[in-house]
Amino acid sequence: MVTVDTCTCQLLYELQGNVYLNSDVKGYLDDVSMDEIGLDIRVSGVRGAPPPNTTKLAVFYKGGYEMQALFNASGYGTAQKLELFQKQIRFFLGEEALQRFDVLEFQQIGVPASNPSDQNSSTVYFRIFAQATEASLLEAISVAVRNISLKHFLGFHSSLDMRTAIPHPYLAYYPALWNQSDINERVHFVNSEGETESFATCQPPAFEDLGQRQSYDAEPYIQTDTELCHVRLGDIALGRSGDKGSNLNFGLFVHTPTQWSWLRSYLSRDKVQELLGTDWKDGYSIERVEFPKIFAGHFVVYGILGRGVSSSKRLDGFGKGFIDYFRDKVVEAPVSIIESATMTGNL
Repeated sequence: MVTVDTCTCQLLYELQGNVYLNSDVKGYLDDVSMDEIGLDIRVSGVRGAPPPNTTKLAVFYKGGYEMQALFNASGYGTAQKLELFQKQIRFFLGEEALQRFDVLEFQQIGVPASNPSDQNSSTVYFRIFAQATEASLLEAISVAVRNISLKHFLGFHSSLDMRTAIPHPYLAYYPALWNQSDINERVHFVNSEGETESFATCQPPAFEDLGQRQSYDAEPYIQTDTELCHVRLGDIALGRSGDKGSNLNFGLFVHTPTQWSWLRSYLSRDKVQELLGTDWKDGYSIERVEFPKIFAGHFVVYGILGRGVSSSKRLDGFGKGFIDYFRDKVVEAPVSIIESATMTGNL
C-alpha cells in the first residue's frame, strides 16, 4: 500500500537529519511535502545542492569473537535472580579473565506478568553478551554456567540448543571520510559473453561545504485545553526508526496542524532524553529537526548502537523495533489532542 503515511514512514526511516547526503548531491528536506494524486503520492519541496568534497567510506575489520546465550527466569524476584546469576558467572570466570573482555553484559529481556495466567507470561530472558579478542575467553562463560549447575537461582531453565553461545568471529564497523578528488570512479558493464567494458565517470561540477548540522527545539505549546490525560504516545503519533552506523534515527508524525503544534513542542531534546530512561548513557547526544509540511519531527541519538549493527550489544541492533518501544511511552496530553487523534484514525 502506497499512501502519504507509508511514504512518510519510509522517508523518516532513511534520514540522517534535514540534509540528505550523497556523493553527487545534497538534498535539503526542510520543506518536503506529500500529497495524494489519485493512486500516486507526489513528493515536492526538496531542494538540491552540490555535494560535500568528501564521501563516506565504510570500513569493516575483524573485531574479534562474540557470543550470546539466553537463559530463562520464571517467577518474581527477577532483579535478585539476575544479580545472583551475574555474581556466579563472574566468580567462576575470575578477576584476571574479567579484565580481558572487550564487552561482557548481563541483560534482562522483558518483565514477568503480574499474577500470570501461564508459565510463559511469567518468564523473562537473561541474556549474556560478550566480545573478546580470544575465543577461549568466551568459551569460559559456558564452562562457568556448567559449574553453576544445580546452584542456579530459583526458576532457572533454558533451551538445550546453545549454538549462539559458541564463539564466532564478528566484523566491526568504522566510518571514515575520503576526499572525492582522490577517487577514480568507473562504471563496469558485463555483457552476455562475459566481457567487461569500463567507462570513466566525471566528478560533480561543484562541491559545497557541509556547514553546521541543524538541531533545535520548538517554541512552547500554547495550551488552551486545561484538561490533560495520560495516553500512549503511539495513540497520537505514528513513526519509524532505523540505524545509521553507531547512531539510531527515528521520526514521529501526526495528521493535523493542532496535533503537530502539541507534538513539536512536547518532544524537545530534553524530553526525548527523559523518555529514553535507562537507555540513555553519558556520552550520547540528540539531534532534532522538523519537517512542518508533513507534521514530522526527526531525531538522531548519537552513540546508542555502539559500533554499529555488526557488533552492537543491543538486542535491537538495527534499531527497527525502537520506535514501537518509544511510542509505547505514556505521555501527558490535552484531551482535545487525544480526541482528534481518535478522529484521524491513530487510535
